[in-house]
Amino acid sequence: MTGTKKPRGRNHSRVLQRTRGHQSHEPGNRTKLAQFIASASFIDPDVDGLVEAITKLNNAGHAVFLKAVSFKTMHEREIFYKAFFKDLRDETKYRNVEPRRLSADQVKAMALVWEARDLSVGTIANYLSYVRTWCQWTDRPPETVRDAAYYYGEGSPLAHRRQEADEDHSWIAAGIEHAKVLPNIARICPYVAIQTEFSREFALRPKEARCLRPHEAVIPIEQAIAEDIPPGTKATHCLRVEHGTKGGRSRDVPIVTQAQWDLTARAKAMVARG
Repeated sequence: MTGTKKPRGRNHSRVLQRTRGHQSHEPGNRTKLAQFIASASFIDPDVDGLVEAITKLNNAGHAVFLKAVSFKTMHEREIFYKAFFKDLRDETKYRNVEPRRLSADQVKAMALVWEARDLSVGTIANYLSYVRTWCQWTDRPPETVRDAAYYYGEGSPLAHRRQEADEDHSWIAAGIEHAKVLPNIARICPYVAIQTEFSREFALRPKEARCLRPHEAVIPIEQAIAEDIPPGTKATHCLRVEHGTKGGRSRDVPIVTQAQWDLTARAKAMVARG
């Protein structure tokens, strides 16, 4: 067999094949990924391979703070970057793309693609945030990605993300009484039922209730975060909320009612330590 030549720039590197399935933050894998990115050609780049390698190398870290991000964020970033560079090649005039040299004009072209797809203001805001993170990973100048108002105009509904909800989505607004529906929820899944109780008794967000570890969460008041404890409280213990919180910020909720104590006891009886 002669004359068969694999197309350049369209096959994943053996480096990626060796690191796929392993933790990308392990020193050996990170070194291989960094070497692959540094040695990749700028003239005829392996776009898919570079996108995967750059994502693997950086995805575990927060774009701004020195902390890890959730698996959900990592998964959504990975899907987005693959689709973004594919759409950039397929849906715009930029057929030749270098992921390490993303330009302001290319981002603007994709912003117009998103507008044509009738995406929501929140989705576009998230997309621009992901692209901004990519630019930080690849040392692109800050002006590569602008605010939505720059692409769509100040008067566009896509220009500004609304901070207030149009309607109250709470159970109370919908006329649902927790005490009445709780037995039905418990019949389907007692774990979901007790999560709703924690949301009601301790004002936890749904994710916080799902991630709660009751054996570890009940702590003496002396160990609580000082600013979370109201002056003159008679509580002796708090519920430490640290898993699934927004921004990874822990907070403490004083346990002040017998209903709260009974709830934490039932939760401890339902799950094993850890």
